[in-house]
Amino acid sequence: MIPSMRRWAIQNDVLSNDKNPKGLIIYDYVKLVNQEEVAKLAEYQRLGLDVGLLKSFANKYHLPIITFGQTNREDDSTVKCLGASKRIGDLVDSLTLFKEKTPEILMQDPVGTHLLRIFATRSGPGTKQGEHINIIFDKSIGHMQEMGTFIPQALPPILKKKIIKPTSYRDWE
Repeated sequence: MIPSMRRWAIQNDVLSNDKNPKGLIIYDYVKLVNQEEVAKLAEYQRLGLDVGLLKSFANKYHLPIITFGQTNREDDSTVKCLGASKRIGDLVDSLTLFKEKTPEILMQDPVGTHLLRIFATRSGPGTKQGEHINIIFDKSIGHMQEMGTFIPQALPPILKKKIIKPTSYRDWE
């Protein structure tokens, strides 16, 4: 896969030596290494090789790479929804969930068609619990547009006391 990415970058003149890349590579699943060559390695070792190859390519050719994987749980509000998230998080610059909004999410936040939740990043804070970045994504042409950040509304102080920190049974009434 790496030779194909290099060929694409050269043919499309997206190589850059400055901080402003002229292209972006989106890789749709982390699994680059030939399985026959590394059959004796553990899964985390293969994952490390895959991510290492992508990072080396990105650094050498000054091109950002977005790599997709799959979630393994219904609840995607924390990093635990990502398979091997601890191992992947140690290897990457940013660990982010990108997903289409469900009808339930759209009722709370009608802005955008998709959302991004930044679980971990090496260069600054991610999104907080319950927050996400709104994205309009046109799948037919691969166009994404950021539409701002959704921040859940805080509960009024009177409800906070009763719902979050009840001091006795009577507080629930």
